[in-house]
Amino acid sequence: MKRPIHFFLLLAFVLFQGMATAQQRVDFVHGLNDDDAWLNTAPFLFNNFLINNNVLDYNDNVNSIDNINIDINQANVGFNNFRTDDIIIAHSMGGLLSRRAIDDGHNAAALITMGTPHLGGPLINNAMNNAGTVIGWWVNDLAQGWIREFGSAQAAAITNAVLNLLGAPALQAVLNGGNAGFNDPIAQDMVPGSAFLNNLNGAFANSIAPETFLLFGAEDWYSPWRLAESGLNTNGDDAGVEYGIAATIDVLLQIIYLQQFFYNTQTAFNYFNWGGIFGFIAGAYYIYVAQGYLQGFLSLNSWQQLDYNFLLDGSFGPGGNWTSDAFFPSVSQAPFMLPAGGNNLTFQALPGLNHAEEKNHPLVRGVLINILEFDLGVPRR
Repeated sequence: MKRPIHFFLLLAFVLFQGMATAQQRVDFVHGLNDDDAWLNTAPFLFNNFLINNNVLDYNDNVNSIDNINIDINQANVGFNNFRTDDIIIAHSMGGLLSRRAIDDGHNAAALITMGTPHLGGPLINNAMNNAGTVIGWWVNDLAQGWIREFGSAQAAAITNAVLNLLGAPALQAVLNGGNAGFNDPIAQDMVPGSAFLNNLNGAFANSIAPETFLLFGAEDWYSPWRLAESGLNTNGDDAGVEYGIAATIDVLLQIIYLQQFFYNTQTAFNYFNWGGIFGFIAGAYYIYVAQGYLQGFLSLNSWQQLDYNFLLDGSFGPGGNWTSDAFFPSVSQAPFMLPAGGNNLTFQALPGLNHAEEKNHPLVRGVLINILEFDLGVPRR
């Protein structure tokens, strides 16, 4: 007796379902207080590759990264469900959380971290200790010319307008550490030399995957204001991306301060040429004013960046390598000095990108496409 044709249709359906469920799975892990990190990039990759997305959500309102890992596993929604052939894509603290899971035995085929402070982030403590002083210096620098020419009241209004144009409120929110603040125990786990990092990095090779890619943001000049602009862009497919608006405003403000410097310098020489006591006094006054505007120009042109890198994000300090993502030094995101054991370890720079851009920028998506397709062999749709 011949089997009915619906048997073979059912068998084909079952086989097809088996093939579908065997698609490569990609686990997306967000950073601290950043639940929407993968809102756009995860669907983008899904639309381009034959993958199943597993966007890991977790409660980061606990007192350590280790406890996040414990909570996730007890809920059986996270790392306990990781498969040995999974690819993990993680941003910021999510990379540390993923490494802890691998170290605990939840192995994966590949790990891709972006903007992860593997060696810790000096900004966490520096922001609490130095941000008020540094921003005070910037306010003073920008105000000097206006104070000397117009008086304190007008200068305060002008300086406040300048800082608002640059995005100071958004930058201050970053330096405050977000919702919980940098004094939060989880943030303190990411301080260089913390017990958590020392334990995790003590056997670095045990906490990474056979194929591991460390992507690191390497922001260029005007990074604090560019980070502020990214913080203001919270909507749409390009959330977190900055378009150079803050950097352009910075340059235009430099031109204004420099024009004021040259104008007052020329005025001073005009008075000096008059001669006499009045000419000398007037000339000296305008030189004094010109120096104030020069101080504002130098602050915008270079001092703010140097202050930020030396005293806040730590990229010019001990262990720094002169670049950062305006949050963590590049050397912390890509610790080339740690032994990888038998794992393949690849470092990939994301030039010009700050910490907020590392999840959603077109450059990042291009890098992820290349890694998935050419390095890991994930098939396209």
